[in-house]
Amino acid sequence: MNKMNKSAILVWIVLFGTIKVWAQQTWEWITPPQYKIIGNNGTTYSDEPDVQDGLVMAWLDEKQPGYIDIATGKWYKLPYIKNSTGYDNVGYGLFRVSMRREPKAAVPKNGLIDRNGKWILQPGYPRVQVLNADLLNFPAIRLTNKAGEIITNEIHTVGPFSEGLAAAYKSGASSIIGFIDETGKWAIDPMFEKELLPKKSYGANFIDYEHFVFSEGLCPLKQNGKYGFIDKSGEFIIEPLFEDVAPLNSIIHLEAKHPFKGHFSEGLATVKMNGIWGFIDKTGKWVIEPQYTVATPFIDGVAMVCRDKLWMYINKSNEVLFHLTSPITLEKHKPVLYSFLGGIGMAVVPVAEDVNHSSKTYGTALYTTICINQKGETVIPINSPFDKVGSFTGNVIMLQDGVAKAYKNGKWGLIKFKLQNE
Repeated sequence: MNKMNKSAILVWIVLFGTIKVWAQQTWEWITPPQYKIIGNNGTTYSDEPDVQDGLVMAWLDEKQPGYIDIATGKWYKLPYIKNSTGYDNVGYGLFRVSMRREPKAAVPKNGLIDRNGKWILQPGYPRVQVLNADLLNFPAIRLTNKAGEIITNEIHTVGPFSEGLAAAYKSGASSIIGFIDETGKWAIDPMFEKELLPKKSYGANFIDYEHFVFSEGLCPLKQNGKYGFIDKSGEFIIEPLFEDVAPLNSIIHLEAKHPFKGHFSEGLATVKMNGIWGFIDKTGKWVIEPQYTVATPFIDGVAMVCRDKLWMYINKSNEVLFHLTSPITLEKHKPVLYSFLGGIGMAVVPVAEDVNHSSKTYGTALYTTICINQKGETVIPINSPFDKVGSFTGNVIMLQDGVAKAYKNGKWGLIKFKLQNE
């Protein structure tokens, strides 16, 4: 493993009107930058997070797919399949392979291979979900076990399992959802309003699964246009009074997909009322009254919030721990601030104009990622060793707690964050 890299000292956070100097932190390479792509790059509507079972997809080049075992940093080769367009790590030792779209076909066909590159399911389906170790779902077609035995034809789309349940809706009854258990049977009958993701190029709507995940025994659901929280019996424990709810991966969801982690975190949920956000407990009582234009759930006792265009981190007593101010501001571009994942917060900052780069999405700016811990101390400074990129997803993208992919010398590698006092 490469030698540890110490971060530089940087002044970025203003703490109650005083200047707070960055403390030195360390990080190290898990695997050096040598990959063209790290992460899933198959079906554009993939729900799966990039990291599953401690593995993440990594391509050496366009025809050298494989995966990295994050614990060891070792790369394992997968066979390149002719006419494939991308692979997704879907968990349980399986990888979904997207095949090139056939002429006049509406969507590409998908199949499944195992870690040895053996076909478990030949390509032939517009979408296949691996729900658990024994359940496969073919939306609008059927739900089967791995042996191919049909469990039901009535379930259309299924979300990720959380605390043993997954949101689903029946074919022909797409306006309401219920929950199935890990055998594919209905645990909570369909009766709730669903939230739709915007239509995409393939012309279909899918459930906004971020809103239908159990955490700490509760799940937010809509009734008469408002959100409340049900328990696993399907009963509303917190009455539907709220305009919106914020999942734990709400602001930290970047280019990389993260596991859905629900809404209640450390006993509190982030909810919206009258256009502003606050925090409630499991009885529905306000712990922090609505007052923020942006608010993320609490992680390790800290939440990121915004009020009057001022970004700050607060504790559960609503006390400001520190404010965030942008170290670099370009007239045409603004920083993008993200909440914590695994104790690391990020700000993707525009640092220069790039006359050789322009896109409708990102404009002409070059960006770099600054990382902080929950004490407001730097982990990766603005003058980091990583290449600047023309994307506000940044040059350091968190994949799981304490692990990120980082871009250097035109390639991606994996880094691990480590505090000096660990």
